[in-house]
Order: sequence, then C-alpha cells, then structure tokens
Amino acid sequence: MSVRWNINTAVVDAGLQQAVNQALGPLPHTYTVISGYRTDAQQDAEYAKGRTVAGRIVTNAPGGQNASAHNVYPAMAVDFVPLVDGKFLWEPATHPAWQLAIAAVKAHPALESGAAFVSLYGDLGHVQLRNWKLRLPVTVPAEATATGAGDAPVPGQFTDPGTTPPVATSWLQLDPGVAIGVAALLGIVALLWLRGR
Repeated sequence: MSVRWNINTAVVDAGLQQAVNQALGPLPHTYTVISGYRTDAQQDAEYAKGRTVAGRIVTNAPGGQNASAHNVYPAMAVDFVPLVDGKFLWEPATHPAWQLAIAAVKAHPALESGAAFVSLYGDLGHVQLRNWKLRLPVTVPAEATATGAGDAPVPGQFTDPGTTPPVATSWLQLDPGVAIGVAALLGIVALLWLRGR
C-alpha cells in the first residue's frame, strides 16, 4: 500500500529511502518509518536501555563510534512498524504484515533486515543499507552531531556547500560485490594474457 515517513528524511540517506520505498511500498499493508538518524546522545540513550536504565537491550552500539547505521550522517538505517486496522502492530512477528515486510527487505539487494540480529533476539523493524560502513561520508556537518539534531532538519549534507558528495576514487571503495567482480575480471584478464604468452 504505502510507506509513511514519520521522521525528517533530510537526515536519512536518499538511497536508503528509495530502497525502503521499493521494498515495502508494493506490499498490501501500510508501514510507518518511526526512527532514522540518531545523534551520539540519542544513540547512547538507546544503548543504556537494559544496561543502566530499565528495559531490554535494544542495541549493541554506543554513540559516536560509527557502530550503528542510525548514528552516522546521513542515517543508513531506519526503523518501521506496520499499520494494521489503524494501529501500530508491534507484535507478533508471525503476523503477515511483519512476515511480508521482512521477506521484502531480505529480498532487496541493497537492504539488510534487523530480523536476523541474533544478539538482539531480532530487531524486526530495523532495516539498513547493505555494507553501510563502506558508504560512510568523508565529512560530517557539525549540525549533525549537535544535541537534539536527530531527525531534525540539517542544511546540506556536507560542511562546505560548494563541495560535492564523495565518489569512489578506487575500486577498493566500491560495494564489495562490485569490487570482487572487478578483481575476478582482472584475474581472468591476467590469466588469459599469461596463457597467450
């Protein structure tokens, strides 16, 4: 049916937004994105749950260490929940709305599902870009690390408005699948060249 973005999308990676819309949009349920970018303070507050404050552990990543795809700028992870009969459906995981969403996320080549996070007993509504650490931006604007900046408007993605987004300048900076393909192709070319000598 649709994906509703109930967060500030200006601080969420555009490719992630597109992939989530592609994966969840065609499904027969409505999904609401409820969390995206987290500041270091917000990530630390999530990390404290089940450790120093009441609740269950919801993340293994403290803030400021590029350990969570929510805690990088732009965010490379979001959390969503199905909307069934006008209400958020937090459980059960066996409900068709969850099962369809998890299957759609797992089937999308650019996405990873948090449902497979064994150490957290699954994080059903978490979705992140596959190999997100390889996509980290070179610079992080000061506005993105300010207290309270999570899911708040941030003017521009980079500190200097005159700069352009970083691009892969080496095949080693590409998506691992592409890098492996390039390496394999180079190996084949080298073998053919040696065979022809």
